[in-house]
Amino acid sequence: FSVILPIALLALFLATRLVYTGSNRNVIRQSLNDGNAPSLFAAFIIKLLSAFLNSFSYVLLVKALGYENDVLQILSAAAIISFAASLPITVNGWGVRELVAIFVLGFLGLSEADALLVSVTVGFANLLVVFLISPFLIIFDPFSSKSSINAELLGPKKASEYKITHLAVLIFILF
Repeated sequence: FSVILPIALLALFLATRLVYTGSNRNVIRQSLNDGNAPSLFAAFIIKLLSAFLNSFSYVLLVKALGYENDVLQILSAAAIISFAASLPITVNGWGVRELVAIFVLGFLGLSEADALLVSVTVGFANLLVVFLISPFLIIFDPFSSKSSINAELLGPKKASEYKITHLAVLIFILF
């Protein structure tokens, strides 16, 4: 545990620094100036909820396998695994998440097979959530006062482009 917590804190610090630097800072400022603060806030809340559920899925899975690790230990390991999986190396972190999970969860006493099972289960759960929630979010569009389904306001071509863009953004947010 004395190794995992500092690494988790470093991962959190690096993730924060990577997100809020350079051009990203300008994009965030411009978005706030354009009156998109409610949309950004909604996206931020959804991302926090997603990260919370993702982290606690590790806790539930590790506990379900019968390991008696402390919740904070598992959450720290989940932070490291999630950080590594978020690096743009592979699609949705597949492969990277599994390798890092085997390494980090091994520190907590999980066997390689159990760590791999936990990681793959979390990966499939992430995919399932995106495929189940995205259609509803596209139809009901919580990010805009206009309905993304309303082709009369936008025109059929623009409405289709809007839906595709929203789907891409939602997948990015939920992963």
